[in-house]
Amino acid sequence: RIFCTPVRDADHGINLPAIIVHLIGSTTRETDLVREAFNLAIVLLTGGNQTMQEAFLEEFSHGYGGEACLERMQELLFEGKLEVKESQKHYKREREMALRGVNKRRNPVLQAKSVPTVHLIRAFKSTICVRQVLCLLHMLCEGGNRRFQDYLSVQAGAQNSVDLVQASLMYMQKWQECLHPEIMSIGCDVFGAITEFVVGPNSAN
Repeated sequence: RIFCTPVRDADHGINLPAIIVHLIGSTTRETDLVREAFNLAIVLLTGGNQTMQEAFLEEFSHGYGGEACLERMQELLFEGKLEVKESQKHYKREREMALRGVNKRRNPVLQAKSVPTVHLIRAFKSTICVRQVLCLLHMLCEGGNRRFQDYLSVQAGAQNSVDLVQASLMYMQKWQECLHPEIMSIGCDVFGAITEFVVGPNSAN
């Protein structure tokens, strides 16, 4: 029933977009609760659900915590850029260690023909939330929602307008610069979001 009643439950007054926006905007740490809030928003918006898109736009524009939620998503993208760079350094260190190990065990001629698999030991916590931010931005604009495309770039009348389109492009640039196998799959989320920003086409974006 929650999914069938997009904005409010008629009997209990549950406003899911408001709850999600408030949770994301009011939490400075990445917790399981925040991740699940992102997941719920993505599910509600799947398929370009226009009713849900309008409900989220209303919460961002006029609801409690809308500006804070947008600012938090921008922060996650900025933090993600730093972690992508750090993951590249860590990947190179792990790869060098793996290659040294191979050199000790194999003939150098044979070693040159095989590249060892490298698995990052350290887990980068923001990676999950960054992907969720990109996926959520994708869903908010899916179907060529011009109002959201424009709104995510500039929030007219907001005290602190953020540009999530530009933040996503900056993240993509850093991802491309630091590209290595362990972060390759994030590209699907990056390109998916950016595609929805410009569908229409939206010449401003």
